[in-house]
Amino acid sequence: MRAFSFPQDMEVPRQKLGTWIASLKTGKLPIAPPTDSIRAEVELIVSRLIEIAKTNQQTHQDVLHWLEITYIIDKLGQKIESFSALSFAEL
Repeated sequence: MRAFSFPQDMEVPRQKLGTWIASLKTGKLPIAPPTDSIRAEVELIVSRLIEIAKTNQQTHQDVLHWLEITYIIDKLGQKIESFSALSFAEL
């Protein structure tokens, strides 16, 4: 297996590359700040995801409550409590 090497005409100085690799190892990689348009777009998406997660959690709790009342179950089992994670075969 051949070792990887950069072509001679690349504009990546070895010293700079070594610094970059060292920063990867220490976890100090610079992250560019988002632009205003990207920030606005992401904020809308994240807000919607939070709404969806809250609705999903509430619906899950509503289904469990309905099962308890309809089938008069004192204590739900672990599989029923996590019914949304079950595969079709497990239902």
